[in-house]
Amino acid sequence: MAELPPAGTAEYFEMLRDAASRRETVYYGDLATFADIHSRSGLQLGYIREFCRTRGLPWLPVIAVARATGLPSDPFWPDGMGIDLQAERPWFEAMRDAVFAYDWSQVEIDE
Repeated sequence: MAELPPAGTAEYFEMLRDAASRRETVYYGDLATFADIHSRSGLQLGYIREFCRTRGLPWLPVIAVARATGLPSDPFWPDGMGIDLQAERPWFEAMRDAVFAYDWSQVEIDE
């Protein structure tokens, strides 16, 4: 990726990777607390999503979810891909399972 990752991206990636190895989802608020970042997590999660997407990896940020719904929030999708999250629940569950099954131990985010 040509652009530099937003501040905190490596910390978010580490937390998501660790959660995936335990087959756990992560709430958005917990990500910000862990990384000690007091801004919205969308930039970091978007960067990680594109990192995964362009390398043919499962989209690791799919396990970052809203506490109220258990699903990623609307900005999860790449620009221009407006999708009804509830209607796409089976897709999210399949992608979540792919993230949990993937061996993330050798994957490092570009910095």
